[in-house]
Amino acid sequence: MLDPRCRLNDLYLERRLSDDELADVLAAALGLAAEVLAIVGDWAELNDRLASRPVRVLRREMAGDFPLRLDIHFARQGDLANLDEPAVIEALAERAASRLLIDDPAEPARVNAFILVSGVGKSRRVYVDAEAADAAEPALLLRAPSARSRPAPG
Repeated sequence: MLDPRCRLNDLYLERRLSDDELADVLAAALGLAAEVLAIVGDWAELNDRLASRPVRVLRREMAGDFPLRLDIHFARQGDLANLDEPAVIEALAERAASRLLIDDPAEPARVNAFILVSGVGKSRRVYVDAEAADAAEPALLLRAPSARSRPAPG
């Protein structure tokens, strides 16, 4: 089970999705109609028509093992009150048939620590290559665990 502190920003999908695929997958994961989503590549693209939609999704392509970054925002904060964000994240991974990375809320000081989500009830801590993530063209590359990257016991 995912940490209840997991949020719907900085989600990294292992698979690229078209806007239509993304809308269908997100709508299903959120339990909403696809028409309520505004999917943009830059916040400046939120024109009057899109700005009226209650769910706004910023999608950005990037290099690496997880080439699609998503930030999901709700126009009204009250819309988040009853939303089980960890359940939405798991459903998104399952419905997209894609693993995804999220920030590890248990390790906020370790910028290379993430949770790899494969579906409902399927998640584990992983680490990414810190140098690649900090490069001029950032890339999230999974790295094999080593003695240095494992958290200390206890």
